[in-house]
Amino acid sequence: MMWWNCVGRTDEEIRRARDDRMTSDRFGEVVGYDGDRLDAPEAHRPG
Repeated sequence: MMWWNCVGRTDEEIRRARDDRMTSDRFGEVVGYDGDRLDAPEAHRPG
């Protein structure tokens, strides 16, 4: 499944990827972009 810029096999993997995007350097840094870092939107549980 895919949500925003995150891809995973389960909802939990997607949530973990979103949390990592917001709090760690797991996804690295975009070089050459002069704007502020874009935060991932809040994830909502399916259902």
